[in-house]
Amino acid sequence: MSYKNKTKNQLIDEVSALQKQIKYLEKQIREREKVEYRFRTVAESANDWEYWSSPEGAYLWMSPSCERVTGYKVDEFIKQPQLMNEIIHPDDRALISLTINDKAHKTHLTGVDFRIITKEGEERWVNHVCQPVYGPSGELTGRRASNRDVTDRKKAENDVEAINNLLKKTFEGMAEGVVGVDKQFFIRMISANACHMLDIEEEKALGKPAVTILGSPIAGPSGELVSCIKKPGTTLDVSTFLLSHSGAQTPVNLSVIPLTAFDSDIRWLLLFRDLRKEERLLREKASSVSFGSMISCDPKMNEIFALIEKVALSSAAIMIKGESGTGKELAAKEIHQRSLKARGPFLAVNCAAISPNLMESEFFGHEQGAFTGADKRKPGRFELADKGTLFLDEVGDIPLDLQGKLLRVLQEQEFERVGGTKTIQVDVRVIAATNKNLQEMVQAKQFRDDLYYRLNVIPISLPPLREKIQDIPLLVSYFIGELNRKEHRSIHTISPDALRHLLNHSWPGNIRELYNAIEYAFAVSEGTTILEKHLPLSILDNTDHRDREPAPPKNEKELILQALQQTNFSKPKAASLLGVHRTTLYRKIKKYNL
Repeated sequence: MSYKNKTKNQLIDEVSALQKQIKYLEKQIREREKVEYRFRTVAESANDWEYWSSPEGAYLWMSPSCERVTGYKVDEFIKQPQLMNEIIHPDDRALISLTINDKAHKTHLTGVDFRIITKEGEERWVNHVCQPVYGPSGELTGRRASNRDVTDRKKAENDVEAINNLLKKTFEGMAEGVVGVDKQFFIRMISANACHMLDIEEEKALGKPAVTILGSPIAGPSGELVSCIKKPGTTLDVSTFLLSHSGAQTPVNLSVIPLTAFDSDIRWLLLFRDLRKEERLLREKASSVSFGSMISCDPKMNEIFALIEKVALSSAAIMIKGESGTGKELAAKEIHQRSLKARGPFLAVNCAAISPNLMESEFFGHEQGAFTGADKRKPGRFELADKGTLFLDEVGDIPLDLQGKLLRVLQEQEFERVGGTKTIQVDVRVIAATNKNLQEMVQAKQFRDDLYYRLNVIPISLPPLREKIQDIPLLVSYFIGELNRKEHRSIHTISPDALRHLLNHSWPGNIRELYNAIEYAFAVSEGTTILEKHLPLSILDNTDHRDREPAPPKNEKELILQALQQTNFSKPKAASLLGVHRTTLYRKIKKYNL
């Protein structure tokens, strides 16, 4: 409709509407001007050097802080856009070029540190953050960038790095492995020896939480490092185990030293001394050696220690042979602690002590209702030992009908619980041990030959104590030290007469019997020396028989009865008094009807 045909009132209404729209637009313009003013005020007063650029690279706006950072004024950058590239340090221009051309730089917020040369020729570090800006239709309208002067931060970082490198060079020549951690327990320095002990590259350790590299026993919430921190100003010196990146466990002596005088982010130094090296040196230079929890000065044992260290990292099955009490379980533990499964559990099962009817359930577990008394599901030893080591002691006592199932687990690493149908996968290393002649049992069809060959890949034979009597004084000294700590006693030595009885005894119970004899002497002695009268009756009445087969004394029944009376009929104490195993004592009591 032409305005000529409109009435006066219609024209007045349209003009009024236009006036309202103009006022609204004017108000919007004023609000935008206020927002722009506030933005410019903040941006131009900020310490950071900000700018906006067009898609072609021309600068649309730049904050005055550019002069404080670079020495150049805003107009110089606006008129000469290439000035930005010219002030970048020549060695960093390639880095900036890669960043600008990177796809992420064109679509996402990106940041990079680089050096610039100011107008006065000074070298400064800048943290550059750039973000693309897009219009309503998705078209690139420009880029917003912020540049922060980080020269002081970089200088501090370089100073800290120089100090850390100095510390590292200082400790590189040491035999110990050295690790430096900050107050947040992150690794900031690690020596070459420490990398070797942990079987890890330096780059993969630096900046990582110490607990992920050193393990919980050292750097966990209840680890040795926390224990040291709880006592400010003190150093720590303990024996522990270091878990390597590959999973092997290394016995070490750990020293924790607080650092307070250095201008460094390292707050504690951890020094690790590899005890295995000391053991090897002792084996080479000394007559008596310790191998973890085992100790001997016998050449045969020295060879066994070296063999254990070699085969520990292997996944091959190991069979430990030896009489009862020779230390088969200790040897198995040393293999486990030096193996790739050291982080996992170590479970020991005495097959001779389990009823044949319950052995399958003990090994593989059972489902609820699998048999009478199976009130709930129970995991077996293989399941509990997953990712670790299962030690099967007295493996010759496993029933024939169960040996086939055991062979399957060893070969396939899978089984089903008793009464179950679900196949369970495990990753278990099995170490077997026996005091029987399994080869004779194989010939007598009492032990499966395929299982024997599967278990006997690496045989280790531990000699009986009577074949290494030179170990007896060494073991006695060791046991006295252990029992002094356990019983809070101060026994210093053993008399020559008492030692003579120990050297002349035939030791059918081997090292276990010797320990029981020393433990008994601790119980009955009052002074600081173990005398002849403090030894068990079985030792005093059964000497000078090492060259012939030991025979039971004629008054065995009376000896057992006397031991029971002296211990108020406590069978475990009586067994310790007599220096025999409890099962042996139970058998004798039944034999003599006591």
